[in-house]
Amino acid sequence: HTWHHPDAVLIEIVSNGLQAGRYAPPGYSSDMPGFANILAEEEIRAGLAYIKSRWPEDQRAHQARVTLSRE
Repeated sequence: HTWHHPDAVLIEIVSNGLQAGRYAPPGYSSDMPGFANILAEEEIRAGLAYIKSRWPEDQRAHQARVTLSRE
């Protein structure tokens, strides 16, 4: 359900990892680390752009609307 989230949230999750209480329920345990010390923001954006390119058009359109509504 990645496409439900605006770009800013996706970038934060990739940068800082999936943190319980922020974008996951309190107590949630995730193995997803943050990549801020490994990837520049431009690289994170490029990775997300690739992932989005694999989504069906309706999901891309929805995610674009969500992103615009949160800016």
